[in-house]
Parts: sequence; C-alpha cells; structure tokens
Amino acid sequence: ATAVVAVPAPPSPPAPSISGYVEGTYVTSGSGLSMTCTSLQGKPPADLTWWKGDTQLTATYDSSMDSTGQGDATCVLNIAALQASDNNGVYQCRPSQQALTQAANSQGIVSVALIEDS
Repeated sequence: ATAVVAVPAPPSPPAPSISGYVEGTYVTSGSGLSMTCTSLQGKPPADLTWWKGDTQLTATYDSSMDSTGQGDATCVLNIAALQASDNNGVYQCRPSQQALTQAANSQGIVSVALIEDS
C-alpha cells in the first residue's frame, strides 16, 4: 500500500506596511521623521531592514513569536533631521524570510519642503 502525504506550504504573509509618513505630503527640511515598517503573521517573523537606494540604514528591529513560531516584526527608522538631499528619497523596507519574496518590499518616497531664508 502507498500513502500520499500532502504538506501544504505555509500561507505567505502580506507585504510589510509602512506607517509614519504619507507619500505625497511634505516634511520641512531640518525636521525629524520616524517611519515604522510592520510585517504580520510571519513564520518565523520576517527580518526587516530599511534601505535608501543601495545603502542599508540603521534602524531599530523588534519581533514577537508565539509557541507555533508565528509572529510579527517591526523596524523603526528614525531620521533626526531631513536635508535637501533627502527630497524624493526612496526609502524601502525589505523583508528577508523564505515565505516573503522580493516583490514583498514596501517603499515610500519622502518629499522635503525647503524653507528659503528671507
């Protein structure tokens, strides 16, 4: 007799979400900005990193996991003072986990309003 065992793949968690900045709104040059990337229901929780172009940025990562190995992760990017060079900067939150693919990256384009000296 032959038995066939089907092992379903774990459901793919949704792409990470970004909060703390609404794309298209302007942030004043010199002001700070904090953006949070959140990934829910990863098994295991996704490792999240923030990037600007090809440069990985320093951010604060945290995760929690239940007894089944499933959990949520957050990564907070704090920019102390935005500069003119940050205008139209593409900030990307990248997850690394087997269940998440490259297409699951989330990004935000930051618009900086420059105040001219009068």
